[in-house]
Amino acid sequence: MAVEAVKRLRNDRNVEIIPTTSQQFWEAVQYYDSRRDQRWSLVDCSSFLIMKELKIQNALAHDRDFWGAGFRPLLRDD
Repeated sequence: MAVEAVKRLRNDRNVEIIPTTSQQFWEAVQYYDSRRDQRWSLVDCSSFLIMKELKIQNALAHDRDFWGAGFRPLLRDD
């Protein structure tokens, strides 16, 4: 199921999948380390930094932590 969803997203002209660079990875590690009071994952931190860089406010996510980081998770009703 997940593989099919990724394939559909990859072929959607309205979706951009952004691979992280080594520099972005290490910036996410530092961000993660500086936010130990949060329950954010390293993947969350990477996403947050890339979204901030690209000035993206809406996330195709259900994760409540996106609210806490200042983003709008589109897969939530609250």
